[in-house]
This record gives sequence, C-alpha cells and structure tokens, in this order.
Amino acid sequence: MLKFRSIFLFLLAVAFWSCEEEFIPDIDESSQEFIVEGYIEDGANSLPPFVVVSRSLPFFGRITADDIFDLQIQNAEVSVRLDGESYSMPPVCLSDLPEEVRDQIKEEINFLPVSEESDFCLYIDLFRNIPILRDTSYHLEVLLSTGETLRARTTIPQHVPIDSFRFTRPPGSNQNDTMARLLITVSDPEGPHFYRYMTAGEGQGFLPGFASVTDDLLFDGQTFDFPLQKAASPEELEDLEPENFGLYTRGDSIRIRWLNIDEDHFNFWNTFEFNLNNQGPFSSYTRVRSNVEGALGIWGGYSSSEYILYVPTL
Repeated sequence: MLKFRSIFLFLLAVAFWSCEEEFIPDIDESSQEFIVEGYIEDGANSLPPFVVVSRSLPFFGRITADDIFDLQIQNAEVSVRLDGESYSMPPVCLSDLPEEVRDQIKEEINFLPVSEESDFCLYIDLFRNIPILRDTSYHLEVLLSTGETLRARTTIPQHVPIDSFRFTRPPGSNQNDTMARLLITVSDPEGPHFYRYMTAGEGQGFLPGFASVTDDLLFDGQTFDFPLQKAASPEELEDLEPENFGLYTRGDSIRIRWLNIDEDHFNFWNTFEFNLNNQGPFSSYTRVRSNVEGALGIWGGYSSSEYILYVPTL
C-alpha cells in the first residue's frame, strides 16, 4: 500500500510539472512611467507641502548615479487647488533650502545621496501659502512639458492622538535588562480611521516601522493597547539580534511620530509595505495602490503629533 502511494504521488508530480508553463512577464524596457511623491501635513514640526516628480527606471539594466538624477523632472508646473483657489509650488533644489528643512525632507523621502556633487530638486510651498485645513480636499495638478497633466486628491483627516505610553520587559524568554518593549493606548473614535507611525532613536532620523500602517477594522470605536515596534534601517537589521527586533534600548531618548491618514493614503503604504516585506521565491505579487491619475506614487495628507520619550532603566 505504501509503495502504491509513493508511485501515485510521483506520477501526480510528473503530471503537474508537465502541465506547468513557463511565465515570462511582458516588460517593455523602452517605456517609462511618471512617479509622484508628495505630502501635505498639519501638526507640530510639519514640513511645508512638497512634491517630487520623476520618471521610473527600467526593470533591467545598469544604473549609475547620473542616471538617478537625470530622472528628475524640474520643468513641470505644479499647483494645489482647494475651495476654488489654486496655489503654485515652484521648483527648489535641496541645496537652496535652509538646513533644517533640507534635513527634514531627506528624512521624509528617505533620501540617500549617491554623490555629494549631485543636487536634488522638488516642488515646495516654502512660504506656506497653502492653507492647512483638516477634512478638506487638496487637489494636486502636475502639468508636464509634454502637455500631459497628472492629478491626485488627498485629505488631512482629524487627528487621534496617543493616550499613554508604557515600557515593559520584553515578552517571552528575552529578559535581558538592556531592552524594553513600548506599549501605547489609543482611543479610536467610531467610523473608519487609518494610522501610520515612525520612530527615531537617540541621534537618529525618523524611520517607518516594519509594518507602519493599520486601519481600525478590529477595534473601531474602542480604546485599545498594542506594541509600537522600534523602526530599524537595513544596516541596523543586519547586526540586530532577532530577539531584540522592535525593542528599545534602555536609557535612550526616543521620538515617536504618530500620523492619521485617509483611506487612499493607507492603501498606498499598506500595499507598498506588503511588497517590500513579502519577498522570496514563494511570495505573491501585490500591485502598489497609487492615488495619482496618470502616474505612479502618492499625494498624501497627514495630521500628526510628535512625542519625545525616555526609555527607563531598571
């Protein structure tokens, strides 16, 4: 009986293999898509509204530093419209901005300079002419030199702050005295709400968490507690012990950036992070949900709060 079962499974595997067809994706290396990344925020230490416009890279091929900066689009006309008024966002390069604003933008877009001689340009409402209002639609328009117009819409939702913070010993067998877990309490109002967070260790810039967004599907209208994991850069992850993932170092001063976003903004980050974290030969493909008409990317609104915490020693 066992021998018959083994033969049957072998024949089944052969049949499955013979029916399987090789899939070669249809990739047009000559075509490029436009990329838009922009944000408008209401909250403490918020940046002026800004937008980055560029072209996509080919899927295959070699990429140099010059190629990356050549992808920037610096001759577009960018504007934001709300309540019947239109506000232009002129192009500005990072080297022309005040150092504090320049550093914040680099954090926001996870900017990694490939060359000290290269500059990076964006469209920004540097003098904050655009009114920042919650529950208001902001319509973005990007008019390209080709005559094409890219459009997107976002809102700045009402803010739901963090009620309280609590540091505890790490769960399970990880009981070393140098690390701590952070638990937060949030009172979620009734109705759909969407959250995102970032953390910054002592002397570090903000980074999004491993899974930085969540909706309130499971706790709508409730007060809930959950762990807020410390974000880590790819370089930190290489040296991080697995049992210390998401934990905070005792004695450090840390910052938490807590953000409310609308549903389209949530869908973008949720699908983006799923693809980023779900890699390997057996992973499934999920298309990132862009909210930009005519391009890939995100035009997103934030309502934010920032907290500075001290991780207590034992």
